[in-house]
Amino acid sequence: MPNNRIMLSSLVLVDLNLVMCLLNLLYWYRNGWNIENIVSFSVTVFRTLVWLFVSGYLHNHVFKSAESKYPFALRIWWFSSFLNFGFCLVLDYVFYQQIHSLAPQFFVLDVSSVIVGLFLCYVGLSVKNKGGTISQFYYQSLLDDSDSKREGETITITPSATSNIFSLVTFAWIHPLISVGYKKRLDLEDVPQLDSLNSAQTSFLVLRNKLEFDRSKRSLINTFSLVKAVILTIWKDIIISGFLYFVATLASYVGPFLIDTLVKYLNGQRELNAGLLLVSAFFGAKIVECLAARHYDFKHRQAGENARAALVAMIYHKGLSLSSQSKKGHSNGEIINLMAVDAERIGDFSKFMHAPWMTIVQVCLSLGILYKNLGISALATFIATIVVMLTDLPLGSFQEKYQAKLMEYKDKRMKTTSEILKNMRILKLYGWEMKFLSRINDIRNDEAHWLYKFVFAMAVTCNAFWVAPTLVAIATFGTSMLAGIPLDSGKVLSAVATFKILQESVYTLPDTISMIIQTKVSFDRIASFLSLSELDSGLVEVVPRGSSDTSVEIFDGNFSWDVTSCEPTLTDVNLKVFHHMKVAVCGPVGSGKSSLLSCMLGEVPKLSGKVKLSGTKAYVGQSPWIQSGTVEQNILFGKEMDRESYEKVLEACDLKKDLEVLSAVDAITGNHLFKECMMDYLEFKTVIYVTHQVDFLPAADLILVLKDGRITQAGKYDDIMKLGSDFLELVGAHKEALLEIDSVGSEIIDGSEKHGTLKKNIQDETITGQNGKEVHMDGKKRQLVQEEKRKRGKVGSSAYWKYLTTAYGGALTPVVLLAHIMFESSQISSNYWLAWASRTSESHEAHVDDFNFIMVYVAFGIGCSFCILARSFLLMLAGYETANRLFDKMHFSIFRAPMSFFDANPSGRILNRVSSDQTAVDLTIPYNIGPFAYAVIQLLGIVLVMSLGAWPVFLVFFPVVGICIWLQVRYAPHMPLVLRGITCTFHGGTKTGIVGRTGSGKSTLIQTLFRLVEPASGKITIDGINISSIGLHDLRSRLSIIPQDPTMFNGTVRSNMDPLEDYTDDQIWEALDKCQIGDEIRTKEGQLDAVVTENGENWSMGQRQLICLGRVLLKKSKILVLDEATASVDTATDNMIQKTLREHFSDSTVIAIAHRITSVVKSDMVLVLNNGLVEEYDSPTALLEDKSSSFSQLVAEYSMRSNSGHSMT
Repeated sequence: MPNNRIMLSSLVLVDLNLVMCLLNLLYWYRNGWNIENIVSFSVTVFRTLVWLFVSGYLHNHVFKSAESKYPFALRIWWFSSFLNFGFCLVLDYVFYQQIHSLAPQFFVLDVSSVIVGLFLCYVGLSVKNKGGTISQFYYQSLLDDSDSKREGETITITPSATSNIFSLVTFAWIHPLISVGYKKRLDLEDVPQLDSLNSAQTSFLVLRNKLEFDRSKRSLINTFSLVKAVILTIWKDIIISGFLYFVATLASYVGPFLIDTLVKYLNGQRELNAGLLLVSAFFGAKIVECLAARHYDFKHRQAGENARAALVAMIYHKGLSLSSQSKKGHSNGEIINLMAVDAERIGDFSKFMHAPWMTIVQVCLSLGILYKNLGISALATFIATIVVMLTDLPLGSFQEKYQAKLMEYKDKRMKTTSEILKNMRILKLYGWEMKFLSRINDIRNDEAHWLYKFVFAMAVTCNAFWVAPTLVAIATFGTSMLAGIPLDSGKVLSAVATFKILQESVYTLPDTISMIIQTKVSFDRIASFLSLSELDSGLVEVVPRGSSDTSVEIFDGNFSWDVTSCEPTLTDVNLKVFHHMKVAVCGPVGSGKSSLLSCMLGEVPKLSGKVKLSGTKAYVGQSPWIQSGTVEQNILFGKEMDRESYEKVLEACDLKKDLEVLSAVDAITGNHLFKECMMDYLEFKTVIYVTHQVDFLPAADLILVLKDGRITQAGKYDDIMKLGSDFLELVGAHKEALLEIDSVGSEIIDGSEKHGTLKKNIQDETITGQNGKEVHMDGKKRQLVQEEKRKRGKVGSSAYWKYLTTAYGGALTPVVLLAHIMFESSQISSNYWLAWASRTSESHEAHVDDFNFIMVYVAFGIGCSFCILARSFLLMLAGYETANRLFDKMHFSIFRAPMSFFDANPSGRILNRVSSDQTAVDLTIPYNIGPFAYAVIQLLGIVLVMSLGAWPVFLVFFPVVGICIWLQVRYAPHMPLVLRGITCTFHGGTKTGIVGRTGSGKSTLIQTLFRLVEPASGKITIDGINISSIGLHDLRSRLSIIPQDPTMFNGTVRSNMDPLEDYTDDQIWEALDKCQIGDEIRTKEGQLDAVVTENGENWSMGQRQLICLGRVLLKKSKILVLDEATASVDTATDNMIQKTLREHFSDSTVIAIAHRITSVVKSDMVLVLNNGLVEEYDSPTALLEDKSSSFSQLVAEYSMRSNSGHSMT
């Protein structure tokens, strides 16, 4: 526990000083006393007493305090003590340099005190008091209710919160998790929970509070305020990581500082004590550097993850509250990019956040060491370094411009991809996959153009800075020779070691500048998103429940989705809904029914008027939405399970047999939902429902009739029937449709034997299944959406080989490696030349004169420059080409994948591949694999040099092993059969209606016809051709469909009607006029070029349905499929559609799925499906003759519901 570790540290200091007192007493007892001894002894005694007092204060006051932080004075004391210990250690070194003697006990005391002081500083800055009570926190899993812990249970918290000091310093606390991962695949439950200080929720709350505080001073969030808020969210991690980085840097310069001393020691008289002290200094500095660097890595990554988590949560919450205007300009794909790319990039910047100021520190330290060894030549180093840094200014501005354009086109691509994945089923039905793939490729070409410029600028910057250290060294040694400063081997090796450290910081400078630019662009983009307008909480006045006798009130309301439009969406809305009322909303297509509900939810901007709402609200949308998971999880939606209530809900919603909304269920199910759910289960709730089903209107307490954005009529069914006008049109259209049933009934004549025989024969065939074989179902119940597969173990060499050989067959890979091998050879040779050619001491002569010394070094430097130039550009070219080819292959595979792939893999999973993973391929992987290969080559070079003169060092050389995880997605057919052996024939030129209970297999039959689902057995033939033997595009291009979900894509009316650009404008207008939407489009700005937003959200569902009708009228295929094509339109529009289809597809084969019985009674044949089997197949007349037939029962149920609506209440 932290408190125990602090107490232990204080007691260690007490013991060290006490031991020091005893040693001093023993030493001075034997060798005599003097004034210095007395002062030293007194100081040691004082330090012992002080730390003893601190220990007592910690035990009696601090640890028993309820404060969350340690006292400020105590933290100041710890920090001051650390500085004092460090100062004493420096004095030890100075004292030793002056008199070449030092009592070992002083060195041991000060080194130990520095280590303990460093730990106390860390505790004071990052750890809160009462750290031992961390196990009192309880957490509930957000991913799976089964993982949540019962109240009172203590779950596993990360061991880093409770480990001892040794475990913290050495990271031993992570070993148990690594051990588990070695034995088996790690699962979520194997990973300990984070402590509350590092949780995503805590980081998000802090960030949100900082932004809200800043927003109170200014109206909008800008980049500066967002950066400041993020810094304040992770400020502790920033300070601690900066301090660790500083310590690691100081320790790294101990070697260059002492190299000259070591060379002089080796060339002079070798005293054992001095040698041991030098070795101890080198060893101790390297230990401190290693530990500080590793803890810096851990801390800056922790800071980055906290920042990323907070930003992702902030973007998500913002997305939930965007206004309608803001949603128009920002698609789901763009928001995913903000979370998957921009937030992650800001988190990755934590690695570089200290580089700017630490580069200055490193330059100053380097100049100090160089001035000590080479005098005025350090000035040349400083000037050369400044020149190198200034060269990056124009390159940085170019990179910022290219990065902004790159992200702009990436957003555009993600917006289009997200929309396509959502509607992939429609694209496959229409055979439009390749056309929409070409759209993605066109956007990617623009994106790749800016990607090339960006990586080219990165290569130029990288080349400049890799060459820079060599140029700085040339400038420094050249100045030394011109100034007559002798270059002995000790000074040269010290300078080379200094340049090597400086080289690392300069090497990372291009990446730092690139990351600063990319991070700024990401901050700009996120700040711009967070500053978007939100839903106005004042649009709806929420009054306490019970304070009013009304549930919903609207006074003189005028609303518009587009506040800049001169034509409101809804005008002069006055409405009062009392508690427990059932209110029906009806009207023709595009009249504003759904917009009226949105007004009550506060989602439509209010131009004038007032909206009041009493109590809570729930919304069921026109388009059903469920998330990946189980049905139970979707129903509960985070609430606790109440089994009795849950069973009632299942029964009320008819979910024990079916699942869907009113407009897309059969007559029996729809009647059940209306009676049992809306009228019974919700009896004491206020229900406002929009419907095109006239049969459900008589049961309403209030009916609202909308037309052109106005409530034209309101009242009970009988009252507004007397008023006539608009409502009579709707009811009249419904009665006209019912006449179709009556007319069919009147045509029933003799001949039932013939039809009955046909029906029986088909039933007999269906029993045995196709090809005379009985079809069996797999007894296993499995999920359609499968968990994403993870491959265990290391990444296979084949994966690397495929990546390296993707571009140009891998021809560039050996060239890049050869270029770096030549660079390393030149570097090693130049360093060897400096050590060999320089004099060993001032009393010895150099092997070559100064001119040859510097010219050979310059030649090596030029060779290094050319090698780096070739390596940088070839790596850039290989990475760029590989990214593009992998992009093309991945997208081609996605668009050619069967529909089962999209059913098994959620769109978010696919979007991650084309977003964050593609970004990694574009900008990360080439520049990770490259440096890894360079490090291996550099290591081999070091091994080669060391083998020539220091081979024993290999006895302590250990290899480094990397462990990686690679994701893999695989789909396998495992679901039970839906169609279980059916045989039927659709004759050419006839209209066949397909009916059946919800879930009977109607839509599956249509998907099989289009080969979205391949048959497990049997075959489908069209004109004698097995559809499985021809290409998918050839099949689908000859079929037409009006799908159940009316779909429009981002673009224009023209691009939605004719995405393949096969027809003229006149032909398009003709088709639009036939489906009665031409006049509506002529009133819109741009007409055929009128804007369609993502998923057609600026058009009503009914208008989208008419556009889909226009598509098939334009195509004029011989086979037309209707899959609940009129579910989203009113009865009058439905009648118009049926009339249009009969007129223009009289000689075509029409297959129609419909739950509205009136849509199929005029068909030539009716196919009744039940549980994946053909139950009935005959003419409507014949089926209606048999009162026991399923079709007859469906018609009877529909007629009863329509003729006796009042009885439903």
